[in-house]
Amino acid sequence: MKYDLEHIDSLTIGVVKDLEINACLNDLRPELQAILDRELKAGNRVRDASRGWPDPGSVFVTLADPFHSKYEAEGSVQYNEPNDPHYWKADYTCGEPAHVLAH
Repeated sequence: MKYDLEHIDSLTIGVVKDLEINACLNDLRPELQAILDRELKAGNRVRDASRGWPDPGSVFVTLADPFHSKYEAEGSVQYNEPNDPHYWKADYTCGEPAHVLAH
């Protein structure tokens, strides 16, 4: 799926930030893009995205709502449930440097 500004939650502030988020979505590892695509089709939206954490070269994407489904963690994809109320509840992570899709 090609990502564009319609996939970004309306709470995101500013067109420049939206464009940065969109660039992150398009650079996300394909294994996580497959999960992201299914979430977007199920009605979820992207809340935020950034680069450089948890590792230099990482891409970190946060969804607006919890995952609609639990996806099979295949290959290098790992599912984690930190359940931290200050950060995020669950994520799918893969690769080196780590790319993360969280909610």
